[in-house]
Amino acid sequence: MQNSPERWMLLKLLIKQKRGFTLIEITIVIFIMAMLSLLVATLLANSFKSYRQGLQGVRMQDSAAKILRDFENKTRGAEEIVLADSDELSFYAYIAGDTRPAPSFIRYFVENGALMRGIISPEGEGPVYFYPPESEVFVDIADGIINPNEIFSYYSDSLYDYSNDSATLLSFPVTLADIKMVRISIEIDYDTAKPPVAADETTIVNLRNLKRNL
Repeated sequence: MQNSPERWMLLKLLIKQKRGFTLIEITIVIFIMAMLSLLVATLLANSFKSYRQGLQGVRMQDSAAKILRDFENKTRGAEEIVLADSDELSFYAYIAGDTRPAPSFIRYFVENGALMRGIISPEGEGPVYFYPPESEVFVDIADGIINPNEIFSYYSDSLYDYSNDSATLLSFPVTLADIKMVRISIEIDYDTAKPPVAADETTIVNLRNLKRNL
């Protein structure tokens, strides 16, 4: 019984168990674990990249919407237009704190990829008021503007025809007395070489308070 085949098989099994894993087996296990770690790291990196891109897209869209809100708020009360170009709009309008008959001077323009708003409050006691350029207060409304020369469009009719945009579109140079509506179109992209795609917003404001339109 001591030299039975069963006894020898059991002895070989015990010897093999005591020897542990071979170098090849350990190498294979390490390789598999490394591949799994690399796969997990790649998935996490891609997820984080997608999250960042999505967050940046939301930020750009919010910035574009902020521009439209600010623009609509200031231009609806425009009393007189001073300059109407594709990249700049200047006008007089009453804003909070103004006392009639002295509106503020307001202008929107692009500088170094940022849409700026400048405001000059009236100075003097009337009937003559002054608007010194050195008193202009600037606000950076949004960065990443990629269409700086195609922001403003002007229309000669207060009834915009959505089916035919060019029907009342004024050509440059614009005759200020013909302006009844102004359209602002914004495209924002913080990095044009990388996703996400640019955020774009547009709105049209009916300038009902223009004195020359009365």
